[in-house]
Amino acid sequence: MSEILTLEEIQEAISKVEHPEIAATLMDLGMLRDFAYNAEENEFSFTLVVPSLRIPESIRDYMINAVAQAAHALGVKKFRVTVEPMDAGERAHFMAMEQSKWRADGQPGSTPGCGA
Repeated sequence: MSEILTLEEIQEAISKVEHPEIAATLMDLGMLRDFAYNAEENEFSFTLVVPSLRIPESIRDYMINAVAQAAHALGVKKFRVTVEPMDAGERAHFMAMEQSKWRADGQPGSTPGCGA
C-alpha cells in the first residue's frame, strides 16, 4: 500500500467482501457502486444497492460494516453510506446469482431465503 491511500486501493479491498448468505462478493452481486474517496477528510463514500429496502436490518448492517471494516483496515477513518433499491435489471442479476450461490448450512446452490 502506498503512503497516500487511493480510491483504487479501497475498491480493491472492498471487492473481496462477501455477502453473508450468498457465496459471492457484494461487487459480483452488483450491490456496491458510487465510490468516492476524499483524501483530505479521509472519508470513503459508497452506495449499497439492495434488492428491496425491506431486507432485514441485521443483513444490511452486516454488509455496510463489512465494507467499512475492509476500508478501515487500509486507514480510512470516515464513511458515508447511501442505501438504494435495485432497478429491475440489477434485481434480475442479483436473483439469478442468489439462486445459484445461496449458502444453506454453508453450501452454495440450495434454496434461497430472504433475498438480501
